[in-house]
Amino acid sequence: RAYDAFDDLFSKISSDYILFSYSNEGLLSEDQLLGLFKKHFHNIQFEKITYQRYRADVDSSSRQYKANETSEFLVLAER
Repeated sequence: RAYDAFDDLFSKISSDYILFSYSNEGLLSEDQLLGLFKKHFHNIQFEKITYQRYRADVDSSSRQYKANETSEFLVLAER
């Protein structure tokens, strides 16, 4: 459903440019996100920034972190 919602949203954007930030912890994969941008925009600049994940506590039997780092995708594209 997230893919379809972003597809609909991107089809309705009427501005000349879009600046978009998304995390790898979201519902869409990097490939899905890039595919949507290629479908709706051109002159796409896609930057992936990986950084250490903020951890307020340590792993325990009740809480296990999936990764020690996370990535942010910054996208600038033209309609």
